[in-house]
Amino acid sequence: MSEERRTTETSLVWETHQKVLVPPDDMEGRFGIRIADWKRIRQCASEAAGSPRGWLLMGASALFGIGASTLLSLIPLAGTPGSDPWVIPLYICVGVFSLLTAIVFTALDCQERKREKRWSERLKEDMADVESMFPTPPVESEGVQLRAETATREVGGA
Repeated sequence: MSEERRTTETSLVWETHQKVLVPPDDMEGRFGIRIADWKRIRQCASEAAGSPRGWLLMGASALFGIGASTLLSLIPLAGTPGSDPWVIPLYICVGVFSLLTAIVFTALDCQERKREKRWSERLKEDMADVESMFPTPPVESEGVQLRAETATREVGGA
């Protein structure tokens, strides 16, 4: 690329021979973005949408384990003579509460996953809509050939 710099008393004038796409007037309110930046943003968005947050499911798993083990421990505890009268009701309360909380966590996790899936689909649709406005990118092989010709001219000219 050849660039020319001129300086006047009050300003610096910079002329370059690069292609710049200027959107037409009917695209008011939009801003330009490099395709490489857009691809990076798209990759980050798809990775963020694809990574589930599993704290609800992990909590539900732990609570299912606590509830099941507490309720199963009632079997040997019921046959034990001389236990305090508050022990068996406490085990029942802890077991039932743990299982109910685990069920609620599982339901919340399902709702969260559905919401994230809808958000991800909407995001992909919006990004596809924006990409439809991009001009068609040059074929990569043409760019390689163009760079090779430029490099040959620079070496030949030197």
